[in-house]
Amino acid sequence: MKIEIPSVEIQPGVEMSMLGLGTSKAKSNELYEAVRSAIDLGYRHIDCAFVYGNEAEIGDAIKSKIDDETVTRSELFVTSKLWRTFNRPEHMQECFDESLRRLKLDYFDLYLFHWPEASAYCGLEVHKHFLDPKLDETADYVVTWQAMQKFLRSGRTRALGISNFNDFQVKRLLRESSEIPSVIQIESHPYFNQCELVNLCQSKGIVVTGYCPLGSADRPGVKNGGPLLLTDPLLVKLAAKYGKSPAQVALRFNIQREIAVTPKSVRPSRIAENMDVFNFTLSDAEMGEIFKLERGQRLCESMMDIKHKFHPFRENYSE
Repeated sequence: MKIEIPSVEIQPGVEMSMLGLGTSKAKSNELYEAVRSAIDLGYRHIDCAFVYGNEAEIGDAIKSKIDDETVTRSELFVTSKLWRTFNRPEHMQECFDESLRRLKLDYFDLYLFHWPEASAYCGLEVHKHFLDPKLDETADYVVTWQAMQKFLRSGRTRALGISNFNDFQVKRLLRESSEIPSVIQIESHPYFNQCELVNLCQSKGIVVTGYCPLGSADRPGVKNGGPLLLTDPLLVKLAAKYGKSPAQVALRFNIQREIAVTPKSVRPSRIAENMDVFNFTLSDAEMGEIFKLERGQRLCESMMDIKHKFHPFRENYSE
């Protein structure tokens, strides 16, 4: 039986699936078939980014499924993101256009402002940024956001959003800009539920998407001896009760909070498993128990620019 994935309206006339395929860190030689498999299974939301370095393979996979008439372009929801070395208004068009070219698309469904803190421009050779990171602390994220509105006006993206902003930055953006983001993408899982930020955004009509919804065992905080979310006894117990996996319980936790999720996998069996989360419901009491698992375990820390004045994860942030 084909699973129907519910969607949420992120702005008038624009619907986003509550479940998407994450593509961060996926190897190019595996990703082509993973995207094809996901589309065959019924995924329509594909989450991409310039910095992931694999948009060309995703574009090839999307094109192949359009060409064989599995889907039409209008049935898909494709997201990409402005990388931080392009945050200045004079550089952002280059990143936007290059992602469209690599993905072989004419438009995005959603284009996200990936990180509020800028790094020095290094052209399309983004690897240079990681070899020798140089901060750009004079590029203000409010100015970047305002400049990004040209993409929406051009019709080459159907919606705009932000990613990795903290509470203060969201409030400042709403205070100093008349344009409200359609979506915010943030880390969200039972060990890091970000309740305050989620509540703020949802109260302002900003749809929340959660990345790392399964705890991402390949992140440094887990690999270096941190707790592994999917072995948590509570998730294991609830999985047994509902005939599901701990991963499915973790995904369901976010979905019941009205948070869309973009779990990453290149294995067809796991891609299918992640999709099978819409036929059970956690009770209010069970949701409450999962909320108690909160331990402030941020997995995506972006430590290379932690001293940047606009870095969103610094303590006592006030920029």
